[in-house]
Amino acid sequence: MSKSKSSSRPWFEQLVDSVEALREAAGEWQRAYRAAGLMPAGVDWVRRQSTDGQVARVRADRPERAWDHTRTSRPHHQALSALSRLYTDLVGRADRGYEDAAMLYASGVVWAVRQVQDGHQPPMVSFGTDGDGDAVPYGIGEITDIDRLSTAPRIKAAYEAVARQQAAAEYAEELAGRDYVSDHEAGEFHDALDASRGMSDAAYAYGIQAEGALRYVLLEPRKRAAAEPATDAPAG
Repeated sequence: MSKSKSSSRPWFEQLVDSVEALREAAGEWQRAYRAAGLMPAGVDWVRRQSTDGQVARVRADRPERAWDHTRTSRPHHQALSALSRLYTDLVGRADRGYEDAAMLYASGVVWAVRQVQDGHQPPMVSFGTDGDGDAVPYGIGEITDIDRLSTAPRIKAAYEAVARQQAAAEYAEELAGRDYVSDHEAGEFHDALDASRGMSDAAYAYGIQAEGALRYVLLEPRKRAAAEPATDAPAG
């Protein structure tokens, strides 16, 4: 059940809600991706052997001697083939959805932290859009000026994990765009591609750690809000 939130709530509470929504969205996609990843094993041709039984499909609208009047097929084989294609497509779509959601989450938390550090009061995370109007994540950067936070080393380590994979992905993309790639560079391409795998999990983990930084930088705004005198309700 969704929660009804009043716009009169303090901006920092609304900002936390916005980040929480990004986290939950990324978590939904993570679970969907992992569930989808289990499905192809059920139709793996190495593990499964289709039944050889066949069925006939007779077309009453074709002459008996026509080549396509009667055709046979192996229904179990067809089912496994169709499901294999379906699951492969599903895994790919879930993978892309998870990566997009994880990148939005991680970059959104970093954006929120920096906004608060710069003295702004955003009531929600704000993204730019692509040509289709979909949100585009920011580049995932490092959160600084949180040295007094006890979890700062963990936040830094989570960022460095994302940065390594981002660098590997960018290098692989750069190599893939070249007109000519040597044998040595082809090997580097595959190494970089392998090193970039797990970007979604790394971004999601960074987002979770970075939320600690957001809570930290919101301490002062919360204190100031608590110290402000309550506004008297207008006389009725």
